[in-house]
Formats: sequence, structure tokens, C-alpha cells
Amino acid sequence: MASPLRNAIGEALYAADSGAAGPRDKIFPRLVHDAETRNLLDDPRDWFGLQLKYESQNLRPQSAAKCQLLERSDYLVAAARLGPADLAAMLSRTGAPEPPNSADIAQLAARCLTVAMEHQRSITNKASWEPYNKLLREAREAQRKLRQLMPSLIALWKRSSHGEDMSRVLEYRMFAEELEKVDFNKPGVSVGVGRRVWETGALELAGVYRDIVNPNTGWSRNGPAVRFLVEALRRAYPGTNPTAAAIESLLARRGPESRVSEVRNGALINCVR
Repeated sequence: MASPLRNAIGEALYAADSGAAGPRDKIFPRLVHDAETRNLLDDPRDWFGLQLKYESQNLRPQSAAKCQLLERSDYLVAAARLGPADLAAMLSRTGAPEPPNSADIAQLAARCLTVAMEHQRSITNKASWEPYNKLLREAREAQRKLRQLMPSLIALWKRSSHGEDMSRVLEYRMFAEELEKVDFNKPGVSVGVGRRVWETGALELAGVYRDIVNPNTGWSRNGPAVRFLVEALRRAYPGTNPTAAAIESLLARRGPESRVSEVRNGALINCVR
């Protein structure tokens, strides 16, 4: 199973990728190796720094492209301000109890950063789809127009008693049925009408907070847990304004979710709670 820190770094690489998978695919084996050999440092920026130092001394053709990807990834991570030191300060500032184990703070930071990088990756994906959105809109409009026309076309040919015309009626009916099955929407899961972009992250990070920071936490808008979530979510979803009242209401309706990675008997496992 992938560690939280590996997931965070991987999401940052995907979020920073402009579409050229080559550099990313060359960097990923190193990330996997360092995660499996437990050589990942607690702060992802330290790992990016080491990789940049290595690539800057490398004269291979793809080194420049890999450096650019690493620099973009490092920039996204730095802009999120969700490293272990940032999280420790946030816990203190919001009055939340600080886990005694530094590894727990590193895991909390990695989980928060993963949510932030997933959001950045969704922004990148949305931008890459923009050239196709116009084609999809035109296809949906053509589909809508055909839906309007097919009943009239079928009725026109039904008035005829010729066998050839009745054959065309059957053909049009089959076409109308197949037309309903064609999906011209953008692939993927939408956020949903009326759902705020940060809600999924709020549910996940609430569960992470409960599992790592305080298993007995409540979700009062004036409590440390919700104050922590407000600050973490505003960093993970820049430009949004999740409020304590909105988070309290969301958690009262749906409750927290999480999948926390733990090390037991030397093996990394994922626990659904």
C-alpha cells in the first residue's frame, strides 16, 4: 500500500504535469523506491530538493524537462503551506492537541497535502479538457435537436402504406432508442449540483483529524477540530471560503470519513474507519 507521503508527492507531480508523461514516468520509480525503502523525508519539499539537485547535475536529454516538472511540483507544495511545521503551528493556533509522535504530525500533513494536490490536479485536468468542451457542447446540442425531430420524422413515414417506408420507420425508431444511450458529457464524476468543492476534502480531513489528533473530538463550530479544518481547507482549496458553521452542518449531516495508513508489524496497511 502507498504511504500518505508518497501519495502526496505523487499527486503533486500529477498536478504539476502539463501533459508530457515522459518526465513524470521517469521520476515515479524513484518515488516508489524511496517510499518502499523508507527513505522519504517528512517534508515533501526536501524530497523535491534532492531530486532537483540530482537532475541539475545530470546531462541526459530529459533532465531539463524533469527539472521543470520538479520545480512546478515544489511550487505547488510550497504554495499550499501544509508541511509538518505548518500543521504543528495550525494545531497550536487552533487549540487542538498536538500528537506526541512527530510521525503522526507528518502523516497528518501528508494527508492534508494530498487533498490539496488532488484539488490542484482536478484544476489541471479541467484545463486540459477545455479544447474538447466546445465539441461536447455541440454534440449535446445536436443530440437535443435530433430528439425533437425524431418523433415528427417517424410520424411522417408512418402515414405511408409502402413496405419500404415502414422499414424506414423501424430504422428511425431504432436510431431514436440508440440516441438516448449516447453520452456526450465529460467523463468523470462531477462535484454535484449545489455541492461545494471543498466538501469531500472536509469529510476526509475530519476523519483524519479524529484518527490522528483526537479520537474523542466533537464537531462544534467553536471547537478546535472545526477551527483546524477551516484553516486546513482554506489552504487546500485556495479561493474558497469554508466557514465553521458550514463545516459543522456538513459533519452533522454526513459525518467524517477517512482511510488512515498505519504501520503494524513492519507492514503498511490502510484502515477504513
